Amino acid sequence: MNTIQHTNRGRLSMLMLAGALFATPALAGFDEGMTAYQKRDYATAIKEWTPLAASGNAGAQVNLGIIHEYGLGTARNPVEAARLYRLAAAAGVAQAQASLGLMLMQGTGIPRNDSEAAALLSKVVDAGNVQVQVGLAQLLWDGRGTEKNRARAQALFRKAAERGDAFAQLKLGDALVKGDGIPANTEEGINLLSKAAGAGQPTAALLLADFYDDGKYLPKDDGRARHWYRRGAELGHPQAMTQLGRLLNTADSSDAEVADALKLYQAAAAKNYAPAQFYLGMMHAQGRGTDKNAAEARKWLEMAAAQNIPEAKQALSTLN
Repeated sequence: MNTIQHTNRGRLSMLMLAGALFATPALAGFDEGMTAYQKRDYATAIKEWTPLAASGNAGAQVNLGIIHEYGLGTARNPVEAARLYRLAAAAGVAQAQASLGLMLMQGTGIPRNDSEAAALLSKVVDAGNVQVQVGLAQLLWDGRGTEKNRARAQALFRKAAERGDAFAQLKLGDALVKGDGIPANTEEGINLLSKAAGAGQPTAALLLADFYDDGKYLPKDDGRARHWYRRGAELGHPQAMTQLGRLLNTADSSDAEVADALKLYQAAAAKNYAPAQFYLGMMHAQGRGTDKNAAEARKWLEMAAAQNIPEAKQALSTLN
């Protein structure tokens, strides 16, 4: 089967030839649209496929839906994409059912509808698309739009995790460590979270660090906590940056560690993470790792206070 692929926000979308999809001769204009798409001549593709879609050609409807969903050669129009997907989905086109289901689940530019999303994704989940597996697993795990079914959700997350999906590894790993809704398996959970963090999933790194930091689910281990907080910080997670800064900024810390903590707080505060803004304000107020600067301290403390950090409000009341 001839396909072309487009990747966006971690979801794979496929444009399929109508002739191959329905095993019928291709209509005039369809192949021309496909050729134009492959050349990134989206205006011509739209011109060729629009009349076909209007006449009920499901392949053209799916392809135009993808063009409108991702804004290829035109402004993004999720409402039009959903309309086109819905037409093709009603004709039984699996790609349209998957794409519409994921849009409805995520509320991507259209109202979220978990029950319709669950129904659509359930129809096509056995085809093996990883994003469909993960999407339906989330709905089943939370009982959104369908009856809660942790066992089936776990099976779907596991299938996606085995194929390297980092989000599935994160969700399943977290549940296995905590024994959240499924029997606990700490070793497998840590392994999955490590794979996800290694693949660039920042929340997985943060979770691992938190587990080693608070000692609730794993033996407390400051070295491993620092390792995984640093990995999360490298991946841009502001909470990981702040937590690593907290571990580095103690009474026993070296000047180098305090300087590192200051940089971490600065990076997280720049992402508008309120706890980092509080810690950064206190560093300036105390002259820790930097010169005392009341104006700079007040700036960051006010930002944190505006996000309802009570310690920031208290610090402002005593700041000269």
